[in-house]
Amino acid sequence: MKIARFKYRFFAFLFVVYFVSCSSPQKNENNSNEQEGILIYEFPVPMDPDYPNELNILGQPSDSLNLSKARKLSNEEAEAFNDFMNNESSFNYNAAICWEPHFGAYFLNEGKVENYIEISLDCNRIKSAKNISHLESKNINEINIPKGMSSDFRNFIKNLMKRYSFKYDYIKNSRYD
Repeated sequence: MKIARFKYRFFAFLFVVYFVSCSSPQKNENNSNEQEGILIYEFPVPMDPDYPNELNILGQPSDSLNLSKARKLSNEEAEAFNDFMNNESSFNYNAAICWEPHFGAYFLNEGKVENYIEISLDCNRIKSAKNISHLESKNINEINIPKGMSSDFRNFIKNLMKRYSFKYDYIKNSRYD
């Protein structure tokens, strides 16, 4: 009799636990605040030749982005990335006129793309969908020379690529390192 009562209470307890767990709102751990932050990705090969300002993605919902390998930066990484992007001294080196992007970043705000950049390590350049004044080319003897990333910014980007196992084989020990 005691065993039957124990079984009854045990199964009633399991039923209550199951019911409560199913009815409580579930937290999506894979979507932890995907509405804000920086989403980075590597370019598939062959790359899309369009420049960021030629793409009409500003203001588009972040869930409409079709990326095969994208990673959301941690808060610390996003803060460091923003610090580099907003610091004029991060763009105090030379760059090549070529354009071969390896890496892209979407800046998200309230679930929409606020800005989009592409980065070419081989050419040491960044292109942005939005105008960033300290990224503008220098005009020397009527030739537009792009501003290049500092070695600290380049190392930060290369470390992100390594951390997230991005496979693009940029030029090692380039003249910009």
